[in-house]
Amino acid sequence: MGSFRLFPEAAFSVSQRGDALSAFLVAVSLCFTFLICALILYFGVRYRRGSPASRANPHGSDLLEVMCSAIPLALMMVMFVWGAAPSP
Repeated sequence: MGSFRLFPEAAFSVSQRGDALSAFLVAVSLCFTFLICALILYFGVRYRRGSPASRANPHGSDLLEVMCSAIPLALMMVMFVWGAAPSP
């Protein structure tokens, strides 16, 4: 049996760009998945029933709202431009 290779050689010259884009998409997806899961667990424990956390006066941050929109937008624009760029 031959040696197993997780990432075989590229069959075409443009497939290296596609492989890099795919790896970037997977990495971004995994980072956001772990971040969201960690935040769900953190806030689930922090604000569970019976905990002394104050929930009476919710206050928000405009900077936090903008950052939560700007960072994913910037990442999506990078992915779009990278995927839509013509092959050399």
